[in-house]
Amino acid sequence: MPILPPSTADYVRFHALHRPSAVALVDCDRQVTYAQFHRDLKRLTRAMRMFGLPAGSSVAVQCEELYLHWLILLACEGLGLVSASFLATEHEVSRALLEHVDLAISEHDVPASWTKARHLLTQAWVDQVLSQDEPSDDAPQGGAIGQDQPQRIRRSSGSTGTQKMMVAHRAGEENALRSFIVHMGFSRETRLLITSYFTVASTYMRATACLRVGATCMFDARLSLAQAIAALKPTHVRLFQYQAAAVLRELPENYQKPDRLTVMLGAGPLSDDLRRQILGRLATDIVYTYNTNETLMIAVIGPDGIATPRPGAEAEVVDEDDKALPPGRSGRIRVKTDSQVDGYLGDPDATADLFRNGWFYTGDAGIAVVPPRLRVLGRVDEVLNLGGLKYLPSQIEDAIIREVRVQDAGVTSIPGERGAEEIGIAVVLNSTTTLPTVADLISKRIVPPGTRLRLISVEALPRTETGKIQRHRLRSLFQQPAPPAIHQV
Repeated sequence: MPILPPSTADYVRFHALHRPSAVALVDCDRQVTYAQFHRDLKRLTRAMRMFGLPAGSSVAVQCEELYLHWLILLACEGLGLVSASFLATEHEVSRALLEHVDLAISEHDVPASWTKARHLLTQAWVDQVLSQDEPSDDAPQGGAIGQDQPQRIRRSSGSTGTQKMMVAHRAGEENALRSFIVHMGFSRETRLLITSYFTVASTYMRATACLRVGATCMFDARLSLAQAIAALKPTHVRLFQYQAAAVLRELPENYQKPDRLTVMLGAGPLSDDLRRQILGRLATDIVYTYNTNETLMIAVIGPDGIATPRPGAEAEVVDEDDKALPPGRSGRIRVKTDSQVDGYLGDPDATADLFRNGWFYTGDAGIAVVPPRLRVLGRVDEVLNLGGLKYLPSQIEDAIIREVRVQDAGVTSIPGERGAEEIGIAVVLNSTTTLPTVADLISKRIVPPGTRLRLISVEALPRTETGKIQRHRLRSLFQQPAPPAIHQV
């Protein structure tokens, strides 16, 4: 029988024995030690065993309390069950996910037609489970999931439309955890501020990686990100670019930059201006990575904007015939990693299109540098043609935020009145800007002369959980009669 690597429960047990009073999680006003985490994990595992699910069965979990959600996911890992996470508000996404699982555990009841079996996660059930005597340590070393067996259902970000589901195997999850520990610089002294729910694959992986090294994770949904950074004093925080910009705006004038804070960034281009602001006012280090949910971490991007694939990952820029391009040439990016999935659940067409010969075709454009390094440009299908010149929406968005000083900006192509494409720009105004002023500055400073554009003001841009702008939803905003729009011909 092959020897399995230690499971997350094995690491929790080690820290509970070695450093029982060390804090594993700060969840709002509650501190959970590793000793308590270990005891509660054994209780939840015993309770989950009572459902009678055979190894290999799948369980989807919806629970707003992060600690309880985590315990259930780790209990699944210990019992050889495939786990997934969903939110109560994601009705369509939830339905698509639940069609693929054997049991849904949730705080809110889901329709019986959506899944094979349901368990309502009531406070009474939780209190009963966690108040019982501590079970003995009878879990097998290494857990119950083989390296080649399914462990987790991830999902795509949904930036281009419907989210896709995919099954990740244990070997890939183990490789990803090791990669996060190394490249994020996690250690026993780490204090990780968790900024999103476990429906985001990289959030769950980062938190679990910290748990394995004996670090402290922190989560408080009552606080804004700026408040949480100031109050909880993390050493590591994962921010999306638009979140980082919002944190910088919210920080008080007298805020003192901490002696140690690593800001982890990804999910889109990072402008030089935002990098300078983050390092100037907020962080002592930036770890900026290129990732997809299908592959998890691919590369680390330096201050020069060049991506270096991590060990265990490959990346190429290829032409339409899948031939690798020489340095300086732009094309499509394809990648392969040791944490990659094999395809999408229930979507053979998308699987055949994007997973070929061991490569995953990301849909991103890139420029080859000296192999294996490359420069990531953005989504191939989002390239805009302005006056015969090609632009990525992110280039215009960064320029608008930097030059016009709006809070946020989103750019997309929209059908024009005369059949030709126009540029749609949605902005989140600040208290000192007006829509006419913004329109004038954009037409004079940002876009080429003669560019046909339509500008609207919105309360917030439609974004995915991972911070990416949902271009299909952004386009739909311009089809609505409100809010008022300004046309520049």
